[in-house]
Amino acid sequence: MLLITNSRLPEGAVGAGGQEPDAGPGSVPDEPQPSANERFYRYHGGGLSEIPAEEFGRRLRRAPDRQVLLYLWSIGHSGEAGREFRELCRDTGRLQRQCDGNAPGLVQVVPVVWLRPDIPPDGQAATGGAEAAPRLADLLRRVPEWRDEQDIADRKRINVFAHGGDVRALREALWEWMQDPAVGRPLYGVFRNIFLAAADVDNGTLEAGRSGQCFSDAARNVVVYYANDDWRLPIEERARCLGHTGPADMSRVAKNVYGVDCDGFNNKIHCPDGHEYFLAWKHGEPVDSPSPVWTHMLLAMETGRVEADPATRTAILVASEGPSGRWSSRT
Repeated sequence: MLLITNSRLPEGAVGAGGQEPDAGPGSVPDEPQPSANERFYRYHGGGLSEIPAEEFGRRLRRAPDRQVLLYLWSIGHSGEAGREFRELCRDTGRLQRQCDGNAPGLVQVVPVVWLRPDIPPDGQAATGGAEAAPRLADLLRRVPEWRDEQDIADRKRINVFAHGGDVRALREALWEWMQDPAVGRPLYGVFRNIFLAAADVDNGTLEAGRSGQCFSDAARNVVVYYANDDWRLPIEERARCLGHTGPADMSRVAKNVYGVDCDGFNNKIHCPDGHEYFLAWKHGEPVDSPSPVWTHMLLAMETGRVEADPATRTAILVASEGPSGRWSSRT
């Protein structure tokens, strides 16, 4: 596993017994520390080691997978940061195995981990990304640069996944990127898909002229997964929250924006909160079978097209749990 971060991570064991990071309690790393520059790590053989940027780029290019999924995740400055980081490693390992099991050779999951500052509520954030997500734009710029060093026929397609409040940070980072006259233009269409799940942002942010327009400018497809009974999102803002309602008015967003209603299964798959439904859960623990959201994402990455009603660009994702504990879905 390769990893990009804006912090200095404690090197050494993350998992247990030389297994993937989800193989047991393991050792919780010491607290990550802020870093002045982006840093690059490799997880291998149960341990975490820092590698030079050049080696990171070389490993990314030479990996057999045809695409990359940047898995954006923030961790706090509190005493829980070590635990949050280990859980991220655990979840990344599961998601990678789900990709390999359902679409072998398709995508490499690369976490982009950043220490989370105090982000103001949506509508109060600064127009730039410096206050909301320090250095996140710098982290995101690096991967397309490495991709473009390859021959055109070998270039990997880049996808991005963000969840909850990290959607706001991604928006601010992309906005900052696009405002930089030196690098703004190459951002257009640089990503194949941007996936936004349980987004804690205003449901009109994707409309033309709003700050979230940067999503549709930056990607071929923007897919919004939402559920009205996501209890982790602010209840008092339910009518205005993208993660609760999806885009407020599909006629006012770009034609490459899609809304996918997950209300029929989010609380079944992640009980009782219904918030982290991109993972499949059982008895309070994530399991290896892919969630309906992840299966839907894999299809979009593989084909470049989003499974939805072509007239409305919306879908209702229906899921059921089979006897083996695996989830199946249909739109």
